[in-house]
Amino acid sequence: MSIHQYAGSSESTTSTAHVLAFETASAVAPALAAKVGPKPAQPANGPSGEPNEDRRFRLYSDTDLEAFPDPEYLIEGYIEERGLTVVYGPSGGGKTFCVLDMAMSIASNTAWMGKQVKPGAVIYVVGEGTVGIKKRVAAWKQTHQASVEGNLFFVRTAVQLLSQIDVNTLISEIRQSGVKNPVLVVFDTLATSFVGGDENSSQDMGRMLAMARELYGQTGTAVVLVHHTGKVTSAGERGSNALHAGVEASILIQPENSSADERQRLQIISKKLKDDEKPRPLFGALRQVSLPPSAKGKPQTSCVLEGIDATRAEGAVTRGAVDADLRAALDAFVKCGSPIVKTRDWQHAFGQSAETLNRRIGSLVEKGFVNRVQKGQYELTALYQSTVTNDSRPAGNAGHHQSQSPPFGVTLTAEAREALEHTTIDLAA
Repeated sequence: MSIHQYAGSSESTTSTAHVLAFETASAVAPALAAKVGPKPAQPANGPSGEPNEDRRFRLYSDTDLEAFPDPEYLIEGYIEERGLTVVYGPSGGGKTFCVLDMAMSIASNTAWMGKQVKPGAVIYVVGEGTVGIKKRVAAWKQTHQASVEGNLFFVRTAVQLLSQIDVNTLISEIRQSGVKNPVLVVFDTLATSFVGGDENSSQDMGRMLAMARELYGQTGTAVVLVHHTGKVTSAGERGSNALHAGVEASILIQPENSSADERQRLQIISKKLKDDEKPRPLFGALRQVSLPPSAKGKPQTSCVLEGIDATRAEGAVTRGAVDADLRAALDAFVKCGSPIVKTRDWQHAFGQSAETLNRRIGSLVEKGFVNRVQKGQYELTALYQSTVTNDSRPAGNAGHHQSQSPPFGVTLTAEAREALEHTTIDLAA
């Protein structure tokens, strides 16, 4: 197996990107779902009574721990070195654009969303969208005018994270191909690398996480898993909560609509950072980029992620952006006491006409406080939730439930505040 230049048509503008030619030894289930048993336990002493050299379970004192290094990041506050990160969001919400932007920033030593990166080689496993990834890479390079030569490689076959054979083959490919200083492996998406597994099974998720940890343990890289939300965005990553519990960091990519901006705006929200304080949400937008025409003369476009200053972004939710009328609507939502509220229940708590409430809902959706789950049902947005947890989370007390406090300077009535105090967010790691 070897690394070779990306073999695309003449329309390709990504000649400096590379592809890892990976041929998986187990392309389909049932081999993918074969359980990998633990290694047999070894005795404390060998057959002749000599001390066993197996030190996997070495004991460390508290003094030893003091010498351990502090967490280091490829992107400060977002991707921890030699750790597991899940980046998730709704389908079509910009996850791949965001993660590819992170990956190419690391590969080219380019600041990401104003944050310095630790550079190194990136291996990107493209489980879906293998055709479109070429244009996205080209758009990024054209926009940033930065080189990723020798630092960005793609695998065009989904590596199965429930298959020991697949994981071992990828590790071997990285080593044998001579990739210098690999720091990150991306799996986009987790679903395509989880064939034969049950996302709702904590056992299957646990096996997948163990494989991912073996990968970064053998290669010294961080691992990023790109995943989807469920039907309700605020419920977190799709499937078993073993995924959220088993990673060092979790990042939500939340698309937001804005009538004042033709670009698709999104928020990048840290939902978990195991060893540090979570950063505040970042605001971004997907900007369309025109590319050179294809070999057949057809026009080509793609998108790139660009940052938005939240204090200047038109329509961004800031302190004081909610007037008394919208505060009253938020009061009524909270009084309903449910994460998803039906319009009729909201109106009953609101005490005004349906027409008036619909106008308030439209404003709250545009400002980013409320999402429409389905017809006649709404939920508080991830921005609302992340602001609540960031504002209310006490240092050193991440493992407890914490009462919410209203976001962005919203003043609630005493009745609504009492209802809010009985609504909790689980902040356990």
